This record gives sequence, structure tokens and C-alpha cells, in this order.
Amino acid sequence: YNVNLQATSIHGCVHDSTIAVTIFDEPSAQFALANNCEYEIFTFTDYSSTTSSIAGWEWEYEDGGQSIIQSPQHEFNSEGIYDIQLVVTTVDGCTDTNNIDLEVYPKPVADFTPNDVCLNVLTDFEDISTVSTSIFPNENILPYSSWLFGDGNNGSGQTVTNSYDSPGSYTAEIIVTTNHNCKDTAEKVVLVHSNPIASFVTADSAGCSPWTADFINTSTIDNIPQNYSLAYQWYLDNDTETTDENISSVFTNEGHLNNEFYGASLVVTSNLGCKDSIYNAGGVIVHPIPFPDFNYAPDDATVYNTEINFEDLSIVGSEWKWSFGDGNLNNLQSPSYRYADSGTYDVKLVVENSFGCVDSINKIIRIDPVFEVFIPNSITPNGDGINDVFKVDGYGISEQQLFIYDKWGQLLFEGSNVGDEWDGFVKSDQNKISVYVYVVKIVDLYEETHDFKGSVTVIR
Repeated sequence: YNVNLQATSIHGCVHDSTIAVTIFDEPSAQFALANNCEYEIFTFTDYSSTTSSIAGWEWEYEDGGQSIIQSPQHEFNSEGIYDIQLVVTTVDGCTDTNNIDLEVYPKPVADFTPNDVCLNVLTDFEDISTVSTSIFPNENILPYSSWLFGDGNNGSGQTVTNSYDSPGSYTAEIIVTTNHNCKDTAEKVVLVHSNPIASFVTADSAGCSPWTADFINTSTIDNIPQNYSLAYQWYLDNDTETTDENISSVFTNEGHLNNEFYGASLVVTSNLGCKDSIYNAGGVIVHPIPFPDFNYAPDDATVYNTEINFEDLSIVGSEWKWSFGDGNLNNLQSPSYRYADSGTYDVKLVVENSFGCVDSINKIIRIDPVFEVFIPNSITPNGDGINDVFKVDGYGISEQQLFIYDKWGQLLFEGSNVGDEWDGFVKSDQNKISVYVYVVKIVDLYEETHDFKGSVTVIR
């Protein structure tokens, strides 16, 4: 283009000048980009245009990066919305600028649990991966994570199950994807732990109630892939629970006819939580004990009739052992026994049943004495052994005092024991026939006092 300039002075003088001006084409800065995930390679494709020729490209990224390549690549190391600027310059020095926002999405952090599992146990593997929502609130992990368990099995989903059939170490892998197709992979070594083998033996497993049985723990575990410790929990059918390794417990049978059966359960748990259990039903047999009882007649026996008839009332007895309280024994079921004298006797019946279990009962039997007193009214102390002394005879005498007085009331003899005798001798009286006064005080077996007074004739 020619540009003419004409100038006129105040005096009317005129001058002009013509210059040729060239107008170059202005470029159009254009480029294409695609939103992507952090730590990925972003490619920026230049589509700038001009009728001239572009001599340079200047790229500036909001994270501080730059490039002068026509279509560069760049990696962003954190999520965010970044301003991307392109300035293009033609060979004629003409420029144009274009700015576009780029969305860089967060990459998820893949993770899962557990990494310790038990052999042959169907285990839930849970996706616990996370993703940032600080800039993109709607960011989330898709619910179809991909799993590899290292034993040839695989799965898909947030929670999947797997069971390992051999102990050892396995490398498990999870691949997670967000709603913007950002991915992450996590690998973990999963330790498959051996299970304990629960077992026990019952010592002294059968006996009479109450019966103490011993439970001996014989549980084992293979120390693969590491060494383990074991904990124990016992559950017995007599409502006993304990965590001891070996235990003893008392079992009862409240009946008297049939056996009672008790089971025992043992749960064994390793320090990694792997378990096994065993239940032995009816491993303890508790025999019933007999129920001893008896009756006797008569229940008002006296020394005149000391025979007692015993009747066995025991439940399920097969052998009987009687002790009558005076040292004598008997093995009949329902014996009769005659006591030699009055008294109180502790009768014991021991009953044994067909299981060899025994129990006993004691009852007190009383043979009542008959209280009778015989006091002579004369004696003949001539040394012939017949009626030579004055003494008190009778039944049921516990204590006795004997006093002999002359007709003047003088005490001639005093005896303080049962069976004491007066020989009839009086130094001051040598008459062939003399009469004396006696006083007898007696306490019977029931602690009742009896007083007797009378006279005795001494015939010399």
C-alpha cells in the first residue's frame, strides 16, 4: 500500500511525500489438548495457521514449565486446573496468543486388605483405595477393581473373596480406576498362615458322681510360613469355660438310675487368628450313685426285746454293707439283728450299685433300758456266798449313792458308785438279828433322780 502525506504551510506553500507500506498476515494461534491424569504425558498439538510462515512457538504451563517445540509433551505431577498458553510468531514478526485451561485429574492410591489370611478360609479382600476430591469433588473410584491373587485366581469388584489351599507367601495385585480413567496398581505379599489342628484326650473319662475328668490338650500347628503361638478356649457341657491349656473339671449325675454323658469342645486360635475346633460328644460318662435309705422296726425297742428288723429302701443297690454300731456287720439286703443290751447305736448302711458307685446313710437306733430297782430287806453275812452283802441291783441305773444308818441315826456306811456293797458289819452291834435303815439315791439313764428309803434286817 502507498501512503501519501501532503503538508501546507501558513503561507500557502505545499509539499507532499509518498511511502510504500506492506501489511503482513496476522497468524492464528490454535492448539488441541486432552484432559488427563497426573503423572501422565500430555501432548499439545499445534494447529496454528497463517498465510505467511510461522517462525516460532512459545509454550508456557502454569506449573512453571515451558517449551518452544511446535507440539510438545509435558507431565504434570499434581492434580489441578492449569492455564496453557501458546504464542506463535511468523517470519514477519507477527504474533498471536491463545490460552486454554487443562484439567489434570488425581491419580488414585491403590490399597487393599488383608495381607494375612488363614489357609482354606474363604476370605474377603476389600478395596480400600482412595482418591483426592479436593479439586474435583466428584472424583471417585469405579466399583469394578481388578484383582489377581497370586495363586491363579482373580476377581473383580470392591470386595471379593478368595481361599488359598497352600500355606506360604503370595503376591496379590489390585488395579483401580477412577471415573476419569486414572489408574493405580498395588501389590502386596499375602501371607497364608497354617491353621492349628485342634485335638485333646480325656483322661479318667468315666466314674461315679461327682467325677473329676482331666482334659489333655494335644493340638498342633505347622509353623509355615512362620512360627506361631496358640491360645485355647474350652467349653464343657457342665457350663465350664476356661482358657487354660490343660484342664480338670468336676461332673455330676443328679439321678440314681442312668449314666449322664457330657461333651467337651476345644477352640484353638493362633496368634494370627487362624482357628480350628473339635467337639467330643459324650466323652465323659458319670455313673449315678445309689440313693441309700432304710427303715427299722420296732422304733420303740426296749431291753426286753432288742431284735431290730431292718428294711432296705435304697434305690438301685446291688450290694449292702451294714454296720450295727456295736462292731457287728452284715451283708444282707434287709437283715434282722438282736442287740445285746440297751443303748444308742449309730447304724450305717453302705450301698453299692452295679457301676461300683457307693453311698451311705447313718441312722441312730435306741434300745431303751427298763428302769427297775431291787433292794433286799435282809442279808445273812455268814460267808457262804449267798446273800452275804447288801447291794442295790436293777436296770437303767446311771448313778447311785447308798447310805446305811443305825436306829440312832448314825451313818454306818456310805457308797458313791453303782454296785457298792455293805457287808453288814457293825463293830458295836454283835446281835444276831439287827435292823438298819438304808437310803438309796439313784439317777437313771434319762437323768431322772429316784430316792428309796427302807430297812434291812441283818441276820448273823
